[in-house]
Amino acid sequence: MTLHGGLRFRLVGLGLLALAAGCEPPTPPASASLIIDGMHCDDCAKSIHHAVTGVAGVESCEVSFADGEATIQADSAESLDAAIDRIRSLGFMADRAGPADPS
Repeated sequence: MTLHGGLRFRLVGLGLLALAAGCEPPTPPASASLIIDGMHCDDCAKSIHHAVTGVAGVESCEVSFADGEATIQADSAESLDAAIDRIRSLGFMADRAGPADPS
């Protein structure tokens, strides 16, 4: 990391990333597949979708009543956790189906 003219430079792979003074690189996106228990109809899936897409940082949400699953992509792990908490606040059980996909 080198300071030059108020900017910090960080080697990233074979490139160089310039960061404004005091800024850190963005948090990597997060995604998860969830098992949703408690959905009884398509309206339940629509309610979950509407609630989750209202969470700051959520980029996409797909909910399947037939499969009892949801897939959420967010801009950070914190936003993803907030989306899961939102589902639970609606009275549904939401558990990760497997390890979170780091991409």
